[in-house]
Amino acid sequence: EARSKFEVDVEPEDALVVEPLEGFLSQEGYASLSFKRALVSPAKARVICK
Repeated sequence: EARSKFEVDVEPEDALVVEPLEGFLSQEGYASLSFKRALVSPAKARVICK
């Protein structure tokens, strides 16, 4: 069975440090990401699943 890939899009790019920025979902359909704010301004992260 093929695993679904994901990638994370951050706006603005330098506002968040997200790890990993891309990878594969588990067989159960989830992934664990860690993130840290690099700036105090608002930021948006979008997870795109393929």
